[in-house]
Amino acid sequence: MPIQLIYEPDGVGVVFKGTGIVDGAEIQRCNDQIYAPERILQLRSQLCDFCEVTKFNLSDDDMRLLAAQDRAAAAQNPNLAIAIVGNNDLMFGLAKMWEVFVSEASLKANVFRTLQEARDWLEEHAQRKPPIPAPHAEINLDEPASEKRSSD
Repeated sequence: MPIQLIYEPDGVGVVFKGTGIVDGAEIQRCNDQIYAPERILQLRSQLCDFCEVTKFNLSDDDMRLLAAQDRAAAAQNPNLAIAIVGNNDLMFGLAKMWEVFVSEASLKANVFRTLQEARDWLEEHAQRKPPIPAPHAEINLDEPASEKRSSD
């Protein structure tokens, strides 16, 4: 299998490991799994290791679609940090193109040439504990603010 997803035991991190020939549809399917509703909110880090990829079959449209998936994930989970590692010039260039496509999102993303640089960056930028949800206040929109009791 050219892409393997390796989840950390606590589910807050995933390593996306590519080998051999990888295409856009395959990456999209993996993103669908990673960003599934039952996973997206607890996910804090994604390390995309493309050091063993020999060829990418990605069009510009594939890159835009993948970036759209990542932007949507960031909108759902602003704590997500993604590090992409490409140790050859072509991979690094493709990753930089992706980085431009996601730049307008609130996604913490960066591209690296070594796994160690990526891991160090993720350790610094990925929130490792899921956030505690804020309590929801009940608000009665029919009651004017001046009539609300201070004990509510």
